[in-house]
Amino acid sequence: MNIKYLNLNIWMGNLLKPALEFLKEQDADIVSLQEVLDTEYLNAPARFRLKETLLKELGYKYYAYFPLVKEMTLEYPAFFGNMVLSKFPIQASKEIWFDRSFVEWNKNGGYEEFPRGMLQVSIQLPSNKILQIFNVHGIWGTHGRDTERRLEMVRTILNNLPPENELTVLSGDFNLNENIYPEVGGKPDLKKPQRTKSVALLEERLVNVFRDERVTSFNMNYKDKATTYACAVVDLVFISPDLKLLLKNHSQKEVSDHTPQVVEIEI
Repeated sequence: MNIKYLNLNIWMGNLLKPALEFLKEQDADIVSLQEVLDTEYLNAPARFRLKETLLKELGYKYYAYFPLVKEMTLEYPAFFGNMVLSKFPIQASKEIWFDRSFVEWNKNGGYEEFPRGMLQVSIQLPSNKILQIFNVHGIWGTHGRDTERRLEMVRTILNNLPPENELTVLSGDFNLNENIYPEVGGKPDLKKPQRTKSVALLEERLVNVFRDERVTSFNMNYKDKATTYACAVVDLVFISPDLKLLLKNHSQKEVSDHTPQVVEIEI
């Protein structure tokens, strides 16, 4: 069978309407999202009630949600986390923290300390096979290069991956650049990539679907071109080698401050 999979950091900004239209249009079988807000304030705008809005508007029967923090600095305090939507039954889910766990976040800035983690979801397909989904929101910093915290994050990811013979998709906003840039704002030579060690470690185990095809995974209409992240590829999709890649699309639709990734795989 063929599975359509979509990954997107959906953002808490002002692009909710086009994001919902895009998600409906794509009608993916499985969707991994980061930065999904969930507030208890019933009068809050839909972007603060994003978990509820997604379920209502998109109609997915199965989902899992992993709140990383409760963001208290927002106009409407809300949980902030990772979400997986599925057309197929979710057999189990697991919350995996990196180096910091849940807090009520009351700082403006200082996001290096912001808790990050990975949502693992086991999905039972119609064929009775199990597809393991890992949805990552990685450790943030002022650059996308390797740090000891990011390397430890990757070790945590690798230690939690299932045996190599299990069907696996790992994706998310890793807040980690695919390649090392020569300077702030510099663009890598994709013909001679200089891989970050963190991504190289993941590639030893899984297939990097969009490897060296992009100079950024951001919507540059919403990013400062003078920063290191101006040309960063932080939104990544990996699949296990036994999955057959049929199609892939790094969409340029303006639906977030990140760009979405869509892949179709044969199982």
